[in-house]
Amino acid sequence: MIRCFVTGDNHFGRKYDSFGDAKDTLIEDRYKSFDQMVRKANDEKCDLFFITGDLFEKADLDYIGGKQVFERIIKMLSKFNSTVFIIPGNHDFYAGGLDFWSEFIKIRDDGNVNNIVVLNEWKPYETSIRGERVVIYPAYCQSEHSDVNNLKWIKDSKIDTEDAINIGLAHGTLEKLSCNNEGVYFYMSKAELNEIPVDAWFLGHAHVSYPDEIGYNYSEVGKIFNPGTHQQTHINNNTEGNCFIVEIEQTGSGKKVRAKKVRSGIDRFYVVTVNVNPDSDDSLKNAIDNEVKNLAKEDGFDKSRSVIRLVPSGVVRPSEYEIRDEIFEKATEGFLGRYKCDWSDLIELIEPDQIDREFSEKSFISRFLHRFDNDPGTGDGSLTNMKELSMAYKVIKEIQAGKTTTKGKRK
Repeated sequence: MIRCFVTGDNHFGRKYDSFGDAKDTLIEDRYKSFDQMVRKANDEKCDLFFITGDLFEKADLDYIGGKQVFERIIKMLSKFNSTVFIIPGNHDFYAGGLDFWSEFIKIRDDGNVNNIVVLNEWKPYETSIRGERVVIYPAYCQSEHSDVNNLKWIKDSKIDTEDAINIGLAHGTLEKLSCNNEGVYFYMSKAELNEIPVDAWFLGHAHVSYPDEIGYNYSEVGKIFNPGTHQQTHINNNTEGNCFIVEIEQTGSGKKVRAKKVRSGIDRFYVVTVNVNPDSDDSLKNAIDNEVKNLAKEDGFDKSRSVIRLVPSGVVRPSEYEIRDEIFEKATEGFLGRYKCDWSDLIELIEPDQIDREFSEKSFISRFLHRFDNDPGTGDGSLTNMKELSMAYKVIKEIQAGKTTTKGKRK
């Protein structure tokens, strides 16, 4: 039996320029969580360490921050007690004589680090674990985009299914796991992967874990594994940051594969939806405070290690609408980072007398808007009517604003 530690999409060199004071922390925490993974792999007595592409944000040494980035990663990986295998992904692709990976390999060799292998040739790589033959088949990326994947050479290979443990490494879109609308991200179907007689596939590209049912205890869930990113990269990949430990055991009847998830992330990104009703002068404040309190109940939540994005909607009274940014900032004090709040779906409450101040009493707009506060269905100036009035008013103001071009001419 061999035990493999699997990670990918680590994206060192990623910039967080829009996060102000949190930028340096977010960058540094990617290194911290990566270093913790290497230690975890040693603690779990893993035999091999796999990086499934996009170890770096871009195949450009200056962009990612210079040689010191390579030096830090190599130093951390050198602490692993056995061999590390890396394939280039579509972000840090290998294009033959490209200086990027050549410099990485040079720094590795200059430091006499001999446990890191960059798989950048279309050929199987064989190693041995306690006398067990292990053969690795890399499908790395040679470009940022491609409408075909890199599995063909593996399909054409003669794979020894009897006397070796065979592992495929590939970077690209797995069917239904990540967006590939343009068909340019090395698409791979599950059927295609399953037909190739390797014992396990370790994939990269999607920043979420697959299969979903993998928990924190070992289970048998097929042979295709996409660990996702080790540290959440942005608001759109809803993960705490994960990696996998996969065991492959040679049995009398074949191979048994089981895996478990390992939580590796330090920082989390949260999207918080807030729906506001103008039932008090503090409705916006109370709604945000309640959602932040609910967030704090989540397992492992740490405000100082969290980035929040607020998505407000509904209707709010003018007194709160005017100070909405101040309310948001106060309610989210102590968070590591905050996305700028988009207030476009939050509507300022409009009362009937404001209509009379802005529009002629006999105008169509005035008569149309007053229908909401004089709705014969209720006729009571209810909260529901006031919300509908405010939304109708907003739509009309947006239509009016769109009637002219930037030159002031009517469209």
